[in-house]
Amino acid sequence: MTGEWQETTLIPCRGRVSPSLVLLLGLGKVRDYSTLRLRDLFPRLFQTLKNLKSSKICLSFPSNGKYNVDCGKSAEVLLEGIADCLNLGVSLDEDWADKLRLFFDVEEEKFPEILLGVQTAQSILKDRLKIRIFTASEKRSGASL
Repeated sequence: MTGEWQETTLIPCRGRVSPSLVLLLGLGKVRDYSTLRLRDLFPRLFQTLKNLKSSKICLSFPSNGKYNVDCGKSAEVLLEGIADCLNLGVSLDEDWADKLRLFFDVEEEKFPEILLGVQTAQSILKDRLKIRIFTASEKRSGASL
């Protein structure tokens, strides 16, 4: 994988790690990485996820200093992108959308940023997208964000 803009690589895990598939999406050059760029990626991302019939998704955002985009803003934009896809009529199976569960893979110190981004999106999208945030104890029992 070169990381070119919208390059898509699907890796079957064959039992070597917990998920059955890992999907890598190219975000382009580091200097071009931004929340606007992420927003442009969402229609392709969600069409791909729908085609894979995958409703449990773990996301990892670039987060070291050279990216200049915080994880919380990325999470907020991601959720707004979901709402936009649903409102713009991107062909999503309603049953799939209802079962959608997002998990975020971030360093522990970045978790408050992610939580703030999700809470911000929850406030902004309250009439457009139902967002439930589960606590760590609920997560252990199979719940998600």
